[in-house]
Amino acid sequence: MDLETGGQHKFKFASLQGNFGQNFLKKHHLPTEDFDTVYFIKNEKHYSKLSAIAEIGKTLGGVYYFFALAHLLPDIISNPIYNLIAENRKKIAGESCMLITPEERKQFLS
Repeated sequence: MDLETGGQHKFKFASLQGNFGQNFLKKHHLPTEDFDTVYFIKNEKHYSKLSAIAEIGKTLGGVYYFFALAHLLPDIISNPIYNLIAENRKKIAGESCMLITPEERKQFLS
């Protein structure tokens, strides 16, 4: 995945195990040792699991806006779907990891 979209850096990234991630988890009273989800922060509000993916799609726009449709699903349905995809992500996407450039590294928070 290209970290740059449309010529603009739209996102910053942080590991949940790092300082920023741990502070975020504590601030929002979220588990500090469970790293099985994705969080997205926008306008001081945080989203998790499929809601995060939906909000990311909405923010990116274009073909990614399709993921915004996930907001139509209640959490009782969307969370198991997210968990199923997360558990099988290596089968879906493969084992490869992307190597980031020094320029992309600037988008990561500690």
